[in-house]
Amino acid sequence: LALVPLALFASRLAAAPGMADVSTDLLDPPQFIAGLRNVEKAPPETLKVLFELPSSAQQKDLYPDIVPRRYRIAPGQLHAAAREVALRNDWRVSFELPPDLLDAPTGLQVETATRLLGLKEDMVVRIRPDPVGALLDVRSASRFGVRGLTGNVDRVRSFFVEIDNVLRETYGRLEGISVSEEDVLASEQSEDAADGNIVGEAAQAVEERET
Repeated sequence: LALVPLALFASRLAAAPGMADVSTDLLDPPQFIAGLRNVEKAPPETLKVLFELPSSAQQKDLYPDIVPRRYRIAPGQLHAAAREVALRNDWRVSFELPPDLLDAPTGLQVETATRLLGLKEDMVVRIRPDPVGALLDVRSASRFGVRGLTGNVDRVRSFFVEIDNVLRETYGRLEGISVSEEDVLASEQSEDAADGNIVGEAAQAVEERET
């Protein structure tokens, strides 16, 4: 019986690829405060780097669903939902950047643990203003870096599910609040087409005047 935890430990290492550092934004990942002693010294608009950047190629191949999320609400409202998720999970909030205004950038950092061995991990949430409302990025990183034992991917996925649940409870629905990347792309293409039509009409008007 004493060998069961060891066997579970080994099978977890072999079966799950895991990642010691996962981020929704691989080019500009949310950054961490190294410890509470640094909070007072840290500029209020930035969080200091604690871990190496995630491997973009590996993460994109293994976890294509770990991407930024957009919502048609103000950053301050999304921050309140993120804070509620942390409260429901009993996560220790080690740093918080509350919004000065409803549409100001916000962020918070929480301390969590893996389910298997209770190993410490950290997650940072970054919320910024976006043309549709608010842009949510999340990064979860381990303090030990043993692949296969990390809960980072599952934690980010779970966080997205839970924040959607909080928003649904708060606003009575999620449709029209959560914006998919496909919706954003379609909107951008529509705007580009409209801009092209405007340019074409302007050029035609100039041509008609000249003739």
